[in-house]
Amino acid sequence: MDLEKRNNKVLKILFEKFDFIGEIGDLVVRNGHYTYVYELLNIKKRKKLEDSVLVLKRLDNDDEDEKGKNETITIQEFNREYVIFKGTYEELIQEAKDILASPDTPLEKPPTSNSTDVIQFNVATLNITKKDTETKRNRLAASIATANQMMESKLSELRKVRDVMEKQISHINKLLYTLELYQGIGEETVTLKTGKRVDDPQISILQQIMFMDVEVGDPTNGGWDIKNIEDFDKWLLKKDKYFKMKNYERLLPFPCCIAAFRIRHSDKDYDPNPFINALMNGHNDYTYFLFRNGGMLQRYWINKNIRARLFPKMDEFEKLAKDIFWDNEKAANLQFAYKLNFIILQSVVERLEIFSYMENKIQFFSPTILQNKYVNFVRNEENLIEGNTLSWSDFRDANTKLKEGERVYFINNVQRGDNKYYARERYMQYFVNEFSIPPLPDDGIYTVYKDKDENFFHIKALPSDEIYTTRREYRYSGVYQRARKKRLRFKIEDHDRFIISYDRLYHHDLETLNKMMHERKNRYYNNYLTHIPFMKNLYDIRMKEIEYDGHFVKLLQGQIDDLSTKDAEDAILWWKIKNKWKRDLKEDEPKALRMIKSYLIRNAKL
Repeated sequence: MDLEKRNNKVLKILFEKFDFIGEIGDLVVRNGHYTYVYELLNIKKRKKLEDSVLVLKRLDNDDEDEKGKNETITIQEFNREYVIFKGTYEELIQEAKDILASPDTPLEKPPTSNSTDVIQFNVATLNITKKDTETKRNRLAASIATANQMMESKLSELRKVRDVMEKQISHINKLLYTLELYQGIGEETVTLKTGKRVDDPQISILQQIMFMDVEVGDPTNGGWDIKNIEDFDKWLLKKDKYFKMKNYERLLPFPCCIAAFRIRHSDKDYDPNPFINALMNGHNDYTYFLFRNGGMLQRYWINKNIRARLFPKMDEFEKLAKDIFWDNEKAANLQFAYKLNFIILQSVVERLEIFSYMENKIQFFSPTILQNKYVNFVRNEENLIEGNTLSWSDFRDANTKLKEGERVYFINNVQRGDNKYYARERYMQYFVNEFSIPPLPDDGIYTVYKDKDENFFHIKALPSDEIYTTRREYRYSGVYQRARKKRLRFKIEDHDRFIISYDRLYHHDLETLNKMMHERKNRYYNNYLTHIPFMKNLYDIRMKEIEYDGHFVKLLQGQIDDLSTKDAEDAILWWKIKNKWKRDLKEDEPKALRMIKSYLIRNAKL
């Protein structure tokens, strides 16, 4: 008892210094981000009174593990977040419930008086009134904090109920969506070609999702989009000159075949506003199906966007079976997406006439579906090797080794971000401001030069812009702009995506390039469609030069007896690349004819 009196005395001195009202045994409520109720047990006095700490015992039962534990806090912490409640724990809980039950009703009516007498207070009376007011204020603050905590607990329980209900609603929505897919609600089927069914005993299903814009390979106006879906229907029925077969036969190579494709591989730039652009690109995410049965061809749409592939890879089957995904929710979503794909396939086989002969023979949800003799799962995404065809990146790297005097083909439309900033970095000249920066060089063939002082390569280009001038003859005529007359040096490097060595491309390289444009290995990676203009322009220009060389070969054969075409072509190639500075026949045709004839006659004598 003496210890408690001494502690109360110390506490009284300390609280009076900080203007608190309380004693050992009072309730203490933490009024911070979290609300807890404690009993003030003790005070540990320090040398400096303000360094003393208070010992609190946890009373509330929100967390059984924490209930009854002691905590120590400094007087500064007590001043910031704690209030004293003069009363019992039951009274605190009851007052908090009263606040929640009637939040607009005051806990205590303010005193009223009809007296008009002037009331005089002495200092003692004033201190008592202040102490009583402070006690009531703390009591009210503690009750409100406890009420808030009780309300938050109720809200937490309601949130848990809400989460459970949301999961149940989501599950019901998935079931409804699955039924809609199976019943074909909202589906659209367009017959592109009628013909005889072959009723092949096996349906081949292609794993990879194809993209309309990449398969067509037309980069005009940024590539095809949702507005070209009917053009795509017509394109499917056209014959490909390179493959010598119709396009649908190439995309669906089996007599009975199912394939899925989306409109675009990447977003198209419709508008500078990102929200409008995203809205317009939303339609390009639609997934369509192509069905082929012999001479019959149909395009099918239903409200389902397939993102990854039509059916899982082998390792995905293993992961889903063993449940070794690090993200269980991700695994569940992926598994559900594949189930929906199988629902569509099952619905198509059972309901559509094009595959009606397969009804009751295929059950996509059977554990033995992979061994079903009526289904051929074509894993064309896992096996993308197309002969010995190089990718465009490999082809460009193999044919780009900068050397002074050689020629390179430069194309301007390869994406490289901000062209103004890029031009400032590459043009070897100082520009006053961004308005004086010229555009990038035009597409074409350029000779490579090497700067001896700074040891890097460059081309000399004449940008198609106008520059401001202060020359007298222009100023007096009222014209302050004129076309640029001097070429500018433009820095190039081996790894640049917009150049390729021109003189290193021989006949067999052009055959490879032509094959690559059609087969397009890795065409679904690295925004491949942007490289199609590069390949096409390069191929066309080089073929025109070969055609011109062919006329020159006939000219040589008319002047030299028994000259074979190969010997003439080798002699032309010798003349083009014999010097450091490479050239073509058009630069000086008489000189070329004279030198090539001398070369052929000299070699013939040897």
